Amino acid sequence: MDQYKKLLDFRAPTLECPVNALAISPDGRLLAVCSDDNRVHVVSIRSNARVYKSISTHVGAMSTALWATDREGNLWLFTAGYSGVVCIYRIRLVSSHLFGDDQIVIEQDVAPVTLGDEPVEDMVLDAFSRHMAVVCPSRIYVLEVNVNDSAPLKIRDHHPDKVDPSKKNPTAYAAAFCTDEGGVPILVVSYVDSRTLRAFKVRPWSLLWERHTGFKPSTLAWVPERRYLLVYCIESLEVKVLELQDKQLILYTTLASSRPNTHKFKKIISSADHGRFALCGSDEGLLMSWDLSSGKQLSTTLDHGHGTRWLASLSTIHLKPCRGNRHRWRPTGVASHCVQDYLGKLQPDEHDCRRQPLGISCGDLVGNGPT
Repeated sequence: MDQYKKLLDFRAPTLECPVNALAISPDGRLLAVCSDDNRVHVVSIRSNARVYKSISTHVGAMSTALWATDREGNLWLFTAGYSGVVCIYRIRLVSSHLFGDDQIVIEQDVAPVTLGDEPVEDMVLDAFSRHMAVVCPSRIYVLEVNVNDSAPLKIRDHHPDKVDPSKKNPTAYAAAFCTDEGGVPILVVSYVDSRTLRAFKVRPWSLLWERHTGFKPSTLAWVPERRYLLVYCIESLEVKVLELQDKQLILYTTLASSRPNTHKFKKIISSADHGRFALCGSDEGLLMSWDLSSGKQLSTTLDHGHGTRWLASLSTIHLKPCRGNRHRWRPTGVASHCVQDYLGKLQPDEHDCRRQPLGISCGDLVGNGPT
């Protein structure tokens, strides 16, 4: 992961505030950029960012985003933020023979889903894009996803049923959909202040188990190829690797860094290259990466900020195999007040060549940062 070639530099007059989240579309052609200026920018990657659309959300800043596709190949973008509202947009790419680039058409006629007045901390889809979990500090929502229906999102369950304001409730932070040995989806939710992980069965909705940990779990990432759950510990500033065995999570290893984080900023973790690598942001503007087979940290020159920014958000996807190329390629997006894309050449693999975009968002090291 040490060879990168810059592809594009995206700047827009409407992108003036720090970026909260990035999301790459399933086909790898579009990048959604969520920022504090109450806008979502949809950027065409293959046009070198010459084509983009700016969406005014009308419900405040967005903190997370997800993509899905329908039967006709249309893209659906779900965004949520600090107002407790999930916005829904259907997006089409229309070929333009006149201008040479695809034009982005955004249809905003789908009614948003209001969950309450709490901010949305995290939002995840299961492996089949049938269920969406939305994490708010005091409640977890499970929504049924059907982008071919007139109402793409429907609230099915939530936990807990009632919230007692007189009691101190554990604060939910992030979630990840895992799958057990039989392929049944399991939703794992992290609770920072109570140092716990909770696992829920989606159908029927029920609490499977609750595990007290010796650390404060924050962001999560499921690695289906290895059946690992990556957990970023916001207090110890390290990554725990948990293995799912018989519906239980067992500590497998701890990923150490030669240059550990020093600030308790929110870090998004992810896996890459079909479960070969684990990725995590840092306080020094560097992308930290590990080989999950050996647990060793990998060297990287992906440096943005030179110690003045923290890498907060990662977005990775898997695309279909390509032919005529003997190497794996990884387009990489970096966002602060602008978006830069990089192309990284990984280890050669003659048998399986895939394109796997990776998006990264950066924030300035000011104050204590989000936790």
